[in-house]
Amino acid sequence: MVPDVAETSTGERRDVIAAGGRLYDAQGWLPGRPLGRRVVETALSGARVNLPTTLPPAPLENLIETVARFHEATQSLAPRVEAPQAPLSAVAAAVGRAWSGHRGRLRAAASRNPPVQRWIRVSERALPAAAAALESVPEQWTGMSVVGHHDLWPAHVLFSRRDEDERLTGLVDFSDLAAGSPLLDLAHLVGHFGGWSADAAEAVLGTYGAIRALTPEERRLLPAVVALDLVAEAGWLLVVANEPRGRDDPPLSSALRTGAEALLASLEAVTPVVLRGEDKSVPGVRKWVHRARPEASQPGKAGALGGKAGRRAGSAPGSASPSRGRATPASPSSPRRRRKPNPT
Repeated sequence: MVPDVAETSTGERRDVIAAGGRLYDAQGWLPGRPLGRRVVETALSGARVNLPTTLPPAPLENLIETVARFHEATQSLAPRVEAPQAPLSAVAAAVGRAWSGHRGRLRAAASRNPPVQRWIRVSERALPAAAAALESVPEQWTGMSVVGHHDLWPAHVLFSRRDEDERLTGLVDFSDLAAGSPLLDLAHLVGHFGGWSADAAEAVLGTYGAIRALTPEERRLLPAVVALDLVAEAGWLLVVANEPRGRDDPPLSSALRTGAEALLASLEAVTPVVLRGEDKSVPGVRKWVHRARPEASQPGKAGALGGKAGRRAGSAPGSASPSRGRATPASPSSPRRRRKPNPT
């Protein structure tokens, strides 16, 4: 699934080719094409801009399984000292720098651009919460367990039709290849290929985990890594979409605007999940205390249901304290038929 070292015209096999004063990886050609109509655009500066898309279930499952096998095969390479390293701590620092730069460039457009306002508002909450969640698990914060692609986008995934099915034929653009956590590739599989949802995240984790096991900490930290990635990528697409355009510049692509909105929507969906994980002060739900219900003197009156909505959990039998907005368990008996209190 990865490009092979190419043969030069002299028949030699080299890792690097010099051409026009630049150095290039010498890679063989891979068959296939990306799925999706518009998976890449070009900024006014000429920079390549990758766009998200939604893959059908079968091709997406094929991609997740391939990434899991790739990670499994590279576990022995990750600890090597000569391997480039991208721990999550470095990723979080890079996202922080990118966020600061994007925010500075977007400030001028914020007053008249609701998507920019939304990105600034949600990223200011998501970024510190995601970084804190990852920092709380040191082994994931600095660990390097696999070699990751670290730039998974629909434009970098090639498919070919075989027997009426789209089958994965290759992964390209390994310029960000480095040793690190598998969570960054998993975050890309969720955020770049359909968008964040609890069901999408569980599907990615389940398919991946069937081939390569994940620790409970890795599974728990996935929303934080997704949020980090989306803060940077949504901000970048908004920057490109809001570049000042001259009269002779091409018009803004609708695909670019749609891609920015999709990443922003995913960021808004995953941020509450990250924030809930960080809020240790939120108490858990109290369990109901089941007690005998006193017999009412008049059927259908307040006493038959213990007040308008029933007594608070744990209140003394016969207490008239209101529930103060808390839900109370429904009585198993009808107000027209009284039952004697259970002696137990």
